[in-house]
Amino acid sequence: MANNHLPQMLVELGFIAVGQGMNSEAQCIFTAMQQQYPQQLAPVLGYALLQLNQNEPEAALATLKNFSTVKEQDMLQAYQALCLMKLGHNSEAELLLKKLINSPEPTVVPFAQSLLKEITDD
Repeated sequence: MANNHLPQMLVELGFIAVGQGMNSEAQCIFTAMQQQYPQQLAPVLGYALLQLNQNEPEAALATLKNFSTVKEQDMLQAYQALCLMKLGHNSEAELLLKKLINSPEPTVVPFAQSLLKEITDD
């Protein structure tokens, strides 16, 4: 009997590992998930967050730009905006985020709004 929730659980463990500074463990999880599920965005986002956590915003942005998705394009772009912010490209990030605050993806809007607030409150 296959566990259909296993991929989601593993990705969540990877995000927890990033948050706890367990970078090598997170990298193993996200690499395996990307190999097993190459069309899923979550492992790519996790890997990009890991790179940001390691102070590698250029690598994180490259990771995100090298992935294409139709279904979750707005979330991918929101994370690209986060990378742009970390690189100090706030005006480029702001333009992107202003488009994303009207996203039909329900989880993108609050994320984009919070990132936009960081830029405009500075």
